[in-house]
Amino acid sequence: MPGPAPSRRTLLLCLHSHQPVGNFDSVIEGAARDAYLPFLQTLADFPSVKVTIHFSGFLLRGWPSGPPTRFRS
Repeated sequence: MPGPAPSRRTLLLCLHSHQPVGNFDSVIEGAARDAYLPFLQTLADFPSVKVTIHFSGFLLRGWPSGPPTRFRS
C-alpha cells in the first residue's frame, strides 16, 4: 500500500510560442501585443514561479522591437 502523499508537489511548466514562417507582420505584432507581452509581464510579477519558455526563431525575429529587455539573456 502506498504511503501518504508528499506535502509538497512540483509542477513542471514549459511553454512554447510559435508563429508560422511567412506569417503577416500585423499578425505577429497583434499576438505580441495582445498575448505574449501581457503574459510575460504578468509572469515577471511572480518570480517564484519557475517556467521554461521557448520562442521559435521566426517569432523572435518578427517580434516588434526585439524581445522584451527584461527577458533577454
